[in-house]
Amino acid sequence: MRTIPFILSISILIGYKLLQHFLGNSYLPLLIFAPVFILIIINLVLRKKLKHKDWFTKQLNFLNEKVVSKFETDIPPSLIFDKIIEQVTDSNSKLYDMDRSNNQILAGNSIGLRTWGENLYIDIESIDGEKSMITLTSVTVFGLVSWNKNKENIEHFHTSFKESLTI
Repeated sequence: MRTIPFILSISILIGYKLLQHFLGNSYLPLLIFAPVFILIIINLVLRKKLKHKDWFTKQLNFLNEKVVSKFETDIPPSLIFDKIIEQVTDSNSKLYDMDRSNNQILAGNSIGLRTWGENLYIDIESIDGEKSMITLTSVTVFGLVSWNKNKENIEHFHTSFKESLTI
């Protein structure tokens, strides 16, 4: 199950080559597969900046699987922001971007055998100035199915966050 995206990618490439072989030098295979490759490249280029968050998280973008989780903590946003940055840098994820003024963090995982990578958007909202609401959105960079990677990213964040708060 872990190798399905890799096998799917190879199958698409083989399908392209077979179509090209049987149709000769026709442009039909290129017209079929070029939009997919272009979209993958666009997503890989845009994924590392918070300003492109809407591209990945909008409801209309049905080509990316999304998982959203919210939880509340008793720590104020000013303190929790630094704690989350510390947690992300200590984890397997990479810190791509952050916006302290809007309390937003973007972390991500690189391309693997199951997905083209995932982005983890972390939004921190103030509740009465003393508490924080943390919204986690894990999104595949490209793919209708994440093979549970989005769910694993959320669960890993919750687990490591709770462990980081215990002394």
